[in-house]
Amino acid sequence: MQAVSALVLLLVFCGVSGCGVDEKEQKNLTMTLPSDTPPHTVELLRRVLPKIEAHCPGLVKYWSALEFQQVEPDRPYHVGAGTHLPDWPQVTWLVFQVKDENQLVPGKYRAHGHVCRIGIDADGTALIVPKEPCQSLFFDRPAALADQDFIVDIRD
Repeated sequence: MQAVSALVLLLVFCGVSGCGVDEKEQKNLTMTLPSDTPPHTVELLRRVLPKIEAHCPGLVKYWSALEFQQVEPDRPYHVGAGTHLPDWPQVTWLVFQVKDENQLVPGKYRAHGHVCRIGIDADGTALIVPKEPCQSLFFDRPAALADQDFIVDIRD
């Protein structure tokens, strides 16, 4: 049931909001979550998806060049100083494979073939994107932070 509710959530969200793209460029973002996905993870995704869409325009723009692999709920993650997050927050990861053969993702992003992740802290207040190529892809601009995870504060 949770896979269905999350899938329906994504389809409804994109159908209503347009996912930030022109109508003729609109894509359906669909992810099928396993049936054993914890309910709190489904709820977290339901709350944070609009913020992911707003902060990660490349996720929508390059959606057809990505294959959703899995969701990894509640993983401890070391952040360090300089953010509003504790040192070891619990993070839920959305994992994608960037297709090797695609003409959509700019070559300058160097993302082809990479496994890219978007992390969401348990409170839904931050997005975490490791790896420069994935930062470039998801934010649709060359990565600004070399050899660092990019953490975006998404608190209202």
